[in-house]
Amino acid sequence: MAEPSAKRARTPPVCLSGVLVADDLTGACDAALAVSKSGLKVVILPNSFERGLDGISDDGSLESHLHDLETKFTSVISSASSAQVLVVNNNSRLLSSRDSDWGASVKSIYLRRFYALLSRCILSERTDGDSGHGLPVYLKVDSTVRGHISKDLSITMTSLGYRQCVFAPALPEAGRTTVGGLQLLHGVPVSLALKKQFSESSSPPDAESLPSKSRLKSLLQGESGLAPSAIAEVHIDDIEARDEALTLALQDSFITRREESTILVVDAVDQGHLHCLATAINQQRGQASTLPLLVGSAV
Repeated sequence: MAEPSAKRARTPPVCLSGVLVADDLTGACDAALAVSKSGLKVVILPNSFERGLDGISDDGSLESHLHDLETKFTSVISSASSAQVLVVNNNSRLLSSRDSDWGASVKSIYLRRFYALLSRCILSERTDGDSGHGLPVYLKVDSTVRGHISKDLSITMTSLGYRQCVFAPALPEAGRTTVGGLQLLHGVPVSLALKKQFSESSSPPDAESLPSKSRLKSLLQGESGLAPSAIAEVHIDDIEARDEALTLALQDSFITRREESTILVVDAVDQGHLHCLATAINQQRGQASTLPLLVGSAV
């Protein structure tokens, strides 16, 4: 499929401080509400396939959708000059991975082209050769790791030029925690908890969207193409050691090994652990030239 001709990048709102990408419409709205409660002005960018991606079945429908999406992006950005956070839904939760060659499927190509469009219309491209973008990007995922998280993360990092990522999907207030690299739902490994929960439901979800594993390192390695050594874990003891171990882990992953692809999976069983993580990441901003890709469920 031919790529569109290069276009001059649009100028994002001058006060824009970050972009949040959700994997479905519900997540985008939840995230926008949470961010707005902090006092920031939020604008949600529309996606014309909010109800599903079955309409993307060939090159023609893909081009039509992307053209429509670019028109909407441009319109919203031009009218949202005071926006501080832009929230956009990439719809990856609805992507199917059943294709025999998913990487070459139209829906996979859609996701890559979606990020190219996002980069061109919104994100400030780096010119110093470093990874990532001038604006922080937060990828919101489901706290029970449903959906196609490994595929989504892999494509997001590749398409937006990130080599480093912090992955912290815990949502402690809802009983979704990460302990020893395991994602838990009320203390039970999430893959087992959801399997039991939905086996008793009268309207179970598509089994494909449920997590096949509870150990996040194994789940992420599936589609990332990274070696096991490239996915590190930061456990509760490290976080509670007055942030020192967490800070050292961040420095090792994102400064010492800045030329390598690295995903840092971080434990959290309460909101305080997530606050410690946010503080440690902010402390790195003065030492690293850019933030890593931030991935989580809590906003």
